[in-house]
Amino acid sequence: MSYTAIVTREGDTWIGDVQELAGAHTFARNLPALRRNLQEVVGLVLDAPDDETFEISLRFEGVPDDFAAAVALGERRHELEEQQKELADSTAKAAARLAAQGWSVRDIATALHITPGRVSQVVSPHAA
Repeated sequence: MSYTAIVTREGDTWIGDVQELAGAHTFARNLPALRRNLQEVVGLVLDAPDDETFEISLRFEGVPDDFAAAVALGERRHELEEQQKELADSTAKAAARLAAQGWSVRDIATALHITPGRVSQVVSPHAA
């Protein structure tokens, strides 16, 4: 399940309040620590195993516009990185399928808009 934490700033402290769970709130001096604390408090409220992780998106309220813009940019970068990983995986699978069907490396490269060298890398039996 995914959760949303409303994040505010008071002085030099970040405060996070998980909307979907009554009593799930915490604070920290920096955002990485706040993310860790939010994971912990959600786990405590749900009485979940210690190693369980939760998808918690942060919604910032009352922060300066420049910081809010940086957060939006960071979220966009993260989404694009995830899309890039999915695209690379799909490309490797498509290249492997085409190679197994006997298509040439150059034809596969042209079809997928990658270099022949990259095709050779992703269809190699030693490709990671």
